[in-house]
Amino acid sequence: MSWRDDPITEKQEQMIATIEENACMSGAFIPPFTGKTKGEACDYIGNYIYECHISAYNPHEDAGDRI
Repeated sequence: MSWRDDPITEKQEQMIATIEENACMSGAFIPPFTGKTKGEACDYIGNYIYECHISAYNPHEDAGDRI
């Protein structure tokens, strides 16, 4: 048995909830997480954290108030 078969951690659950929440707010399509193990959570986070960030990214936020 490897670490991938262990139950999902609380931190992974929190990260997945954040990803799904950000996707909902930004309009990105990210399927709901249905896994139960650390390995499944790790794969989900790895696959969707970047997509969620990019879809929520607004280049105007980085510009700030420049003179």
